Amino acid sequence: MQLGCNYYSINKYTHKGGVGRYVNSKDGTLFANGIYPCNLKTTDMPVWYIKGRFIRGIGYLNAKDVKDLIYVPNMMDPESFRYDFLYISYKGKMTPVKYPNAILTNYGEDFSIHGFEILEFVRGVKKYAKLDLTDVIAKIHTKLLWLKSCFPKVYEEQIGNDFDLDRFLNEGF
Repeated sequence: MQLGCNYYSINKYTHKGGVGRYVNSKDGTLFANGIYPCNLKTTDMPVWYIKGRFIRGIGYLNAKDVKDLIYVPNMMDPESFRYDFLYISYKGKMTPVKYPNAILTNYGEDFSIHGFEILEFVRGVKKYAKLDLTDVIAKIHTKLLWLKSCFPKVYEEQIGNDFDLDRFLNEGF
């Protein structure tokens, strides 16, 4: 099955009267790119669309057609993956561009995600896309080792001392 978008959301975020809120469709259909009503329902989504909190709501992100991933860990805050970013490209290889006097780097991504959805999405990409994830997985290992050595209590509470990244990435959905 080939779908037209890489992201479908269960709800969409709207502003009415100066108040932001989430709106679900009346018939349970999804929103393409989180905006446009479409005829798909959650039961229509292929397994390679990974469910998670992306952009501004719960939705499904395509893990099969990914062409490039860049993982940027935050090595200053002990909030596991909360402030880390995974940049996703469906078009091709990303080239990071650092602008003069800019704090952030532009990666030319199609989507970026953060939080524990990073692990779920990387697992989906590993299973469904033909992409070399060696660098991404190595950076995640480094982040986990840093977190465990610098903030052992946080690591135990948020991740668990028995967590094995390689086993997690190889589990089925």
